Amino acid sequence: MAGLGTILKSASGVAAGLIFLVSVVFPPYEPHLLLARATAGYTMAAVSAAYLVAGGRVAFAVGAAASSAAFALSFIDVDVNMLLAPLSLFAYIALGWLYLLYVAWRLGRLPGLVLFFSLQITLSVLPGPSLQFANLLPSRWLILWGDRPEFTYFNWARYLTYCATTYLALYITKLIGAAQRRGQPARPPRH
Repeated sequence: MAGLGTILKSASGVAAGLIFLVSVVFPPYEPHLLLARATAGYTMAAVSAAYLVAGGRVAFAVGAAASSAAFALSFIDVDVNMLLAPLSLFAYIALGWLYLLYVAWRLGRLPGLVLFFSLQITLSVLPGPSLQFANLLPSRWLILWGDRPEFTYFNWARYLTYCATTYLALYITKLIGAAQRRGQPARPPRH
């Protein structure tokens, strides 16, 4: 069971990620800068869920630092920031998803990794209610940028759903991994 400090740190990471995401309503409105802010928010959600379930202060700190840097740089409107969106997407994949997969591996080895990945994919493709009411940007902007207003990630309700489903998938993986370890015979001592 996670301690109060771990819960508070994880909750503050989720709150910071939500602030990063909601900041897309503020200028500058270039799509690559908005994408960098949203990606910074989702990276915080991923490392916060992993930290809550499995710990890992260093990974949490690195994820928070990279997300905060991408968030801060997204408000500086210079030409060099065209690289910010791809770099923040890389940070999300490297710091967010790879860390989640590593935690799933730690919790349940290969079956845990497969279970976590399957749960995440299943939870992301399940039909749900329309979350268009929570879009942070006007539908005409999203359509102009090639995004679909029904499924956009510039949406605070989708962010909170992502946080909940990621935590749920990791927690189920942790429970299955613990049950699997209890069922295994004790390893003989090494000589």
